[in-house]
Amino acid sequence: MIIRAADAHHILHVMRRKVGDRVRVFDGRGRMAEVELTDIHGQTVIGSIIREERQTVRHRWVICPALLKGEKMDWLMQKSTELGATDIYPLSTEHAVVRLSADKEATRRARFQKIVKEAAEQSARWWLPEVYPLYTPGEWLDEVWPELHTAGGVLMVAASSQDAEHIGIRPRPLAAFITELKSERPYIVCVGPEGGFSAREMTLFHARGAQMIALGRRPLRAETATLAVLSYFLMLTGMSEANEAE
Repeated sequence: MIIRAADAHHILHVMRRKVGDRVRVFDGRGRMAEVELTDIHGQTVIGSIIREERQTVRHRWVICPALLKGEKMDWLMQKSTELGATDIYPLSTEHAVVRLSADKEATRRARFQKIVKEAAEQSARWWLPEVYPLYTPGEWLDEVWPELHTAGGVLMVAASSQDAEHIGIRPRPLAAFITELKSERPYIVCVGPEGGFSAREMTLFHARGAQMIALGRRPLRAETATLAVLSYFLMLTGMSEANEAE
């Protein structure tokens, strides 16, 4: 196996590995190889595969967070990856502060993909989350949701009471709505910006069957709300695996 560029730099200068050491290498699509380093040429690492394993995705957790400013979005990408998000769809919402040109969007997406890759390596994730292009809620519902819906997807919108008033619905506590996760179903959560989704956006979600969920009495920042949902999913998964082991 030949490892180059950023991955080789990480092995040599961050992990500080040398010839004879073993490392685990992930391809981001469920394959792991344990590799013994046999030679180093500059910034190129050569190794022999000792063993390989494959892993399937047990759960599909899709997050659709409103695009946030600067470091907040970087942090959200990193932590969402660590907590198990499998698909990330940034949303361009009506109340969002950030507006990107096509060029800036491409640059930002490349940055997000780099952050996600590094976070996946740090947390030893076998599957690399996919970061998709920017959608408006309406575009996402028209272009992405139909396929997820056909797959049995559960669509949720994190909504405050004020947001839900736009459509005359009281949001349900997340813990009351979902008590277990079924591995064959995608679970999708959409989170608005600090100002919430607009009345028009809430109406669009409601018309497509989205469930309005509440995350407690305290108002949460947009990035915190996304991670709260993923943390809850992770807890349920851990409980399920513990029950299966008994």
